[in-house]
Order: sequence, then C-alpha cells, then structure tokens
Amino acid sequence: MATPTTAEKRFFAAGFKKGSTWGTEVALGATDEILFQKMSGMNFKQDFEFSDEADEIFSKVFTQGNVKAPEPAITSKFRYEMGALGRMIAMLFGTAGTPSTVTTGVYKHTFQWADTTAGLFGTLAREYPGKVYSIPSFKPMELGLKLDKGQIVADVKGRGNTLIDDSAVNGDTQMAALTAASRDGANIALFNQAAFYMNTQSGADATGTTALVINGFDPQWKRPLDSEYIAGSQTIREPLDNGTKGEITLKLNFPRADSSVAMAFLATMKAGTVQKAVITFTGAVISTTYHYYLKLYYPGLVLTDPEVSDDDVLKYGLSMRAIEADSNPTGMSYKRPYIEIENVQATDYLG
Repeated sequence: MATPTTAEKRFFAAGFKKGSTWGTEVALGATDEILFQKMSGMNFKQDFEFSDEADEIFSKVFTQGNVKAPEPAITSKFRYEMGALGRMIAMLFGTAGTPSTVTTGVYKHTFQWADTTAGLFGTLAREYPGKVYSIPSFKPMELGLKLDKGQIVADVKGRGNTLIDDSAVNGDTQMAALTAASRDGANIALFNQAAFYMNTQSGADATGTTALVINGFDPQWKRPLDSEYIAGSQTIREPLDNGTKGEITLKLNFPRADSSVAMAFLATMKAGTVQKAVITFTGAVISTTYHYYLKLYYPGLVLTDPEVSDDDVLKYGLSMRAIEADSNPTGMSYKRPYIEIENVQATDYLG
C-alpha cells in the first residue's frame, strides 16, 4: 500500500526496530509496528546563524549549523504483548535477556535497571502525508504509565540523531509490511486488574500484605542522557548517561485521607523509614491457569511529599523516589527497580 497522502492520522503507521550502528538506519517490517495514539516531536530542526558584521545594516548571509536532536514522545496503550514498545522499555532499563519458560507457550521477561544503556537504540519511522519520516537512531530515555479511562497508557520519550524524509531504507514497502505483536483489546492492561502492595523494606514479602486502596498512580522512569556534538558531524553522537543518577519515582493517589493512610504515611516519612512496593496487573488467561502478568518492583522507596487535598471528601497523595537496596528485600530478586512481564513472546526484547 502506498504511503497515504491524506492528512487523516488514522491512515498512518509507525514502527521501531533495534539497530547496531549509531546513525545507521535499519529496515522495519513484521512485528515492528507501534500501535500509537499520539506521537509528537518527529520534526527536523537545525541551527541557523545570521551574519552580524559591523559593516552590515542588515544580515546578508547565513550558515546552517548543527542538526538539533529530535526528541519524539510516543503515547500508546500498554498491552501485555508489548512488541516494539517492549523493545523501547527494555532499552530504557538496559537489561532483558532470554525469557524464562513458565509453562509451554508462556514466558517471563525481566527488565533490570542496568548501569548504562550504551549500544541500545533503534530506528523509529512514521508515515506522514506522502512521506515517511525516519529517525535512523532513536534512544529511549523516559517511560511513564498513566490511567486513561480505565486503561493503562504508556508514554515513551527518547532522543535521536536526526530526522530524514528521503530514506532509502524505509519507504512504502517497509511501512506496509509492519505488523503489531497484538491488536487484541483484551490484551490491554486495565486498572481494575491492578493491585498495589507496600510495606517496610525490611519486612516480609509485600505481596503477602493487604493491598492498598488506590484510585490513581503515576510511575515514572527517567534516564538522563547527554547530547554531544563532535568535530566533523552535524548530528549528536550516541547519548550516554550524563552522570546524573537515574530518577525513578512513584506517586499514589488515595480516594480517602483517613487516619490509616494520611497519618500513618506522614509518620513513616518523618521517620525516614524506607519502603518497598510491588504493583501487579493480572490479565487474561493465556493457557489453562496461566495469565498475562505485569509486575513493577520497587526494592527501595523513600516517601518525599505526602499531600492532603481540600476537596469536600479529603483525598491523599503520596510521592516517593526509588533508591537501590543494600540487598534483595524479601520477595524481590534485585536491589534496583525492575519489571517482570509474562506473555507469549519467546524471544529476547533486546535480541
């Protein structure tokens, strides 16, 4: 199918595939599609310098300087079969690997927060009217999950080397070949499938405690990256962690600011007692008693900003920042925040 020429977004597709050489585009195809709702930042921008010599009444010449690194932001419904979105998330965390087999046809993937994400990037391309815009090398640097009409939505942001609209690698053929890992609405993670568990870091397995009564959440994972130009190039080299620690935060909203919540967490914050938390989503059945699962693990959480609203029914909000634990807390396999997901993909998301 030829690249659409209409201005209607509903005709356009987008995809992402892992690359190996920074600045070198790779061809997209089957399983590389991103089922996005919104995508911003797919723009080409460049520095322009205009002459300002003393003998000029008005600028007479200009030079074209560096190409500004594009920073696309992608909004997509979070599906348990993550496909290309899962590649982006795995790149942000930095460690994935071959999944473990839960049972025949069911696999568990674990994304761990690595020291660095050097070498992890890919090609991001999207159709526009009569054109395919491509960022040859795109590196994820932020992930956020949010609640939208009962569904869980993922926001991914990253930084690329440049944007081109005359690709010899990704054109009509490649975009028409895109397929998604799943389009099944039953595969979308829902808030009513979630459970939130939290207790002291030194305590028992958090999932053995009573689930918190939550009516909203805002988890964020950020990996600050540099953006450096080198001699002989108008575009940036591959971004690396810029020396700032990764920032992982979690906000929880409670529907009632009762004493068991507001006063208890305020005391915990004032005492500086480190917490741990697990957020689980249990999806549809894959096979017999085996379900789709998403689990967000926080081995160390510091309460930073409790807040009571002044609504007619007082509500409560709690902000936290993740830290690395000294050792694996009970019920957790790692000291840093990590994600587990169980689905039918048998291959490494970073493969």
